[in-house]
Amino acid sequence: MPVCTTSGTAVANLHPAVLEASYAGIPLVVLSADRPPDAIGTGASQTIEQAGLFGGAVRLAVNAGVGGAAGRRRASVDRLVAAATGATGGRPARCT
Repeated sequence: MPVCTTSGTAVANLHPAVLEASYAGIPLVVLSADRPPDAIGTGASQTIEQAGLFGGAVRLAVNAGVGGAAGRRRASVDRLVAAATGATGGRPARCT
């Protein structure tokens, strides 16, 4: 199941759902927006560090960024879905 959110603390509000999905073995993909890298950690609104936010409750985390080749973005999505569903050989779920 995909969940989409904006940046910063909105992502942090998903932490309980990520933990529950992880423990229940339910596939979950979190898609979140983020501020440009030079704005992260500046104290401005919605600029918390998202990398590592969910700790060990995730199977795979990808910072896809903006732009780039469509094929690269598609490959990232394919990797996320494979990890979420257990197609990579592990237990399903725990994907962000």
